[in-house]
Amino acid sequence: MNKNLQHTRNVAKSWNHLDTSFMKEDLSEDVNYFSLDMKYNLKGKKDVLFYLDNKFSSIRFSQNFRLMKIFAEMGTWKKEACVILRQVTEEYEREVVITTKTVNDRISDIHLNEPSQASDLINTGEIVL
Repeated sequence: MNKNLQHTRNVAKSWNHLDTSFMKEDLSEDVNYFSLDMKYNLKGKKDVLFYLDNKFSSIRFSQNFRLMKIFAEMGTWKKEACVILRQVTEEYEREVVITTKTVNDRISDIHLNEPSQASDLINTGEIVL
């Protein structure tokens, strides 16, 4: 299995468990994190993990009260592995496509994209547990 595919699977697993430990060792020290929800990008493993740990904690809190459900499935976009992240609440269902880039066997970039930007997105239906 190629490194980028394995890293992408670990990102999906982290989202499904709401636990950054599954991807922590895969991140480069100067990883970039680009999200739709932030007005700026994060740079650096420490800041990315801090942000995601807090985000996951908030999601776990919401799930405890059955306010939100999150699950991540594997997919392909532009012939590369990606994660299709679904966030479901009583009011809406949101879908985000997560792509990763690997440099020197570590994740150098994590991008969260709107699915409308991913016209050739294929959902494999595989949930990484």
